[in-house]
Amino acid sequence: MDGLVATFTREVAGSAANGPAPHRMSDGVVPTIDRSSHFLSVVLLESIDLAGAHPGYVSHAYIFDAATGREVSVARLFRDPHRADRLIRAALVAGNRQSGVTARDVAGVSIVPVRGKGTSPLVCYPGRTGLHCQVDPGWLLPFAAGPLTATVPWKALAAS
Repeated sequence: MDGLVATFTREVAGSAANGPAPHRMSDGVVPTIDRSSHFLSVVLLESIDLAGAHPGYVSHAYIFDAATGREVSVARLFRDPHRADRLIRAALVAGNRQSGVTARDVAGVSIVPVRGKGTSPLVCYPGRTGLHCQVDPGWLLPFAAGPLTATVPWKALAAS
């Protein structure tokens, strides 16, 4: 596992040396590392200055199989990713009622990647207690509401 962390850190450092994507001014990247029994998850929250009142935030999750070191798509962790989507959406609504989030707000988020877009603005990654999910700030609700977060316990996802 430590070898995976070291390798990933070197890769990110190499990418950072090449600079941000064209037309994006990256203010910074905040990493989070989480380990479950089978996976290493590295999540990067990128702050992007788009010359507006608030920066844009884009999260990137990289999930590695601890046994092989290969990157894994979160959707491929489940036999039925659409069932997992329904559970994630329900958890996002239940865990963020104070923000006023509704089922309609999260209806379009999915762990199944869309060509050219990935799963943005939803990012999910495995952790010890379950599947951690976040919708980046400003994508579905006003920026002041902050990120929408939820953890779906592994037990709830077992049939997925």
